[in-house]
Amino acid sequence: MIPEQLVGYFGIRGRMSSEQVAGCAGIDTVIHIELANETDNPKVASSSSYVLNASLVPGAFKLLLGFLCINGLLGRTMVFFVDGAKNLNTAIADMFTFAHIKIILDWYHLRKKMEETLSLICNNTAYRNETLQNIMPKLWRGDVDGAKAILESIDMSMVKNETKLNYLIGYLERVRKNIPNYMLRAALGLRNSSNRGEKANDLIVSNRQKHNGMSWSDIGSTALASVTAIQYNNELDNWIANGSLSLKLVERTTPRRPPRNRKRTEKAYENTPTKPNKTKVSKAA
Repeated sequence: MIPEQLVGYFGIRGRMSSEQVAGCAGIDTVIHIELANETDNPKVASSSSYVLNASLVPGAFKLLLGFLCINGLLGRTMVFFVDGAKNLNTAIADMFTFAHIKIILDWYHLRKKMEETLSLICNNTAYRNETLQNIMPKLWRGDVDGAKAILESIDMSMVKNETKLNYLIGYLERVRKNIPNYMLRAALGLRNSSNRGEKANDLIVSNRQKHNGMSWSDIGSTALASVTAIQYNNELDNWIANGSLSLKLVERTTPRRPPRNRKRTEKAYENTPTKPNKTKVSKAA
């Protein structure tokens, strides 16, 4: 196993329109780069990170490639966390054919995909929850064949949309290579989520630009996101004084989170029986 400190995490977020997907273009594409550091303090997690942004996904990947070259990181294992968008997976695979990379489907997005799609498939909420209760532990262990077998043996009398059922089975097959053994990764203290990328997108774009009544041009949106990213990367003084960027990772420390109770994955979708209403009976005088 590659030690945690040698693994780079890349959380990628980009707003995509249907017209842009074909050309792999996007607005405000944000890439969060993180490199875990060793620390002797059990209560503190140390990492070095940097945020890149661009108006196009290919442009953001070119920035990423340059950043990796400057910081001597091309020889390290790179772990990309994605939300399952096919265009992002293709772009990553095409850009980094020469590197040792892993593309991992974010657990939260996989879980959300299963929940929402099964709601469209099943005509009964209790049966939908029962199906999720059987499927999610298998996906948590990376058992795609087991999850597909459950879907393929589903009670068709409980299905209201067979097209969505076939779609979900095909989706699991398409993302199979990006579904690891999440349980094992969690036990080893490795990340299963792209939440760092999601948070970077919130800090760089959403917190400033996505409010009621706001409307941004593509150029204005990217420009403001770039200024916010420069400030986040502690590059603002250098940019104002010299008009340049160091493109160096910034060390950050955060409180270390305690291990989560993974048993909830096994029980998350149990159908809780409705408790009967207790009627108070007043004693006759």
